Amino acid sequence: MARAERTYADPSALLKLYVHEPESAAMSAWRTRTTGALPVSEHGRLEIVNGICLAAFRKTISAEAMRDALASFDEDLADGR
Repeated sequence: MARAERTYADPSALLKLYVHEPESAAMSAWRTRTTGALPVSEHGRLEIVNGICLAAFRKTISAEAMRDALASFDEDLADGR
């Protein structure tokens, strides 16, 4: 099993954990097989937040879904996931 601390995940890939996209199921399955926290830079955090907000702006997700995704992302960061 891969250890997340040694794995780089691009922010665009991590975004798929918060916004439903065609590759979201595969990313979720990969994440469940990967143990530990994933490193995310400050720039990566901004990219993920921007991606969530952009999905709402484009009406791909609702404003409520955007708020839920942002809250989930904040919770994951706070909990060290």
